[in-house]
Amino acid sequence: MGIRIDDIRIHRIIAPLKKPFHTKLQHVQERESLIIEVRSGDYRGYGEGVAFTTPWYTEETVKTTLFVLRHVLIPRVKGEVMTHPRNMYELYETVKGNRMAKAALDMACWDLYAKVKGVPLYELYGGKKEAIDAGVVVTWKTEEELREEVQKAVDAGYRRVKIKIHRQIDPQTIENVIREFPETYFFADANGSFTKQSIEKLQAFDAIGLRLIEQPFKKEDRILYEEWTPQFQTPIGLDESIASYEDAEWAIQSGAADCIVLKPGRVGGPTVSLDIIQRAKEASIDLWIGGMIEFGVSKAHNIALATLEGVTLPGDFSASNHFWERDIITPGLTLCDGQMRVLNEPGIGVTIDEDVLKQYRVDTY
Repeated sequence: MGIRIDDIRIHRIIAPLKKPFHTKLQHVQERESLIIEVRSGDYRGYGEGVAFTTPWYTEETVKTTLFVLRHVLIPRVKGEVMTHPRNMYELYETVKGNRMAKAALDMACWDLYAKVKGVPLYELYGGKKEAIDAGVVVTWKTEEELREEVQKAVDAGYRRVKIKIHRQIDPQTIENVIREFPETYFFADANGSFTKQSIEKLQAFDAIGLRLIEQPFKKEDRILYEEWTPQFQTPIGLDESIASYEDAEWAIQSGAADCIVLKPGRVGGPTVSLDIIQRAKEASIDLWIGGMIEFGVSKAHNIALATLEGVTLPGDFSASNHFWERDIITPGLTLCDGQMRVLNEPGIGVTIDEDVLKQYRVDTY
């Protein structure tokens, strides 16, 4: 029997971060987001739009996502019967781009489907892991601050720490800290800040013992990746370059990447993410799940995907209290011995904390 989509609601929320998030591209002090609620009878499925307020990271924004959801995607889905989330995705797959809008709706459909079936989402995906290794992103301005932030992460149990880098940073600063924490995986995220003219500086980072360098060049610089990735001793991961299944296929076929950084909220949602994970597994290439300063709804979806065998490295899975005083989910996501337990309740395994949602909510559509 199919699942009729009775109603779909969008909650626009804004929440302050506990600590501003600094990168070379932007300083984020509060997070605006969209929470999608798909209804069928008494069942509720939830998704999250992960676009930012302005187009500093991707072309999509909260406003464009909201417009496309309200006026393009939701009219194609509301009132339809879902036999499987993939058949719902087919209803709007032909819409050009707007993958973050698609992802928000796709997440909600998968959550709803799993809840109606009465199974955890990870089981629906075929996931095998009972717990996943957790990683965190730290931002910093001085070597001392970096050391303090890494120490906090290690004390909290995180097994992987990702550090933001750019051309103006002295690699020696990073190396000094890496040497103090030999048991920790260190990823360096460049957010596309290096160019052909700064290859020598990138080579200096290549020599300091990082586990991975993420997105050293801009996503448009495919020729640079194809030429230089094989020459680095540190594995190169592609993040912003991976916005679709086709991007992942190029990265694998061309040898432009040693690792895929999969952000489900950017590539179109779980439906596309499952295909990318399977392709990476077939190609024996590393893959990990990245985050975008997300609330617990998106993180819970990502945890379900991270249980698949094709996800090989620790992803961006920080506890609920890392970014927020209060997350919008209950129970909150917590860390135990450097891992997050897989959620065994039906669907994404958490529910919405209505009091917190109301506190952060700006509008409902």
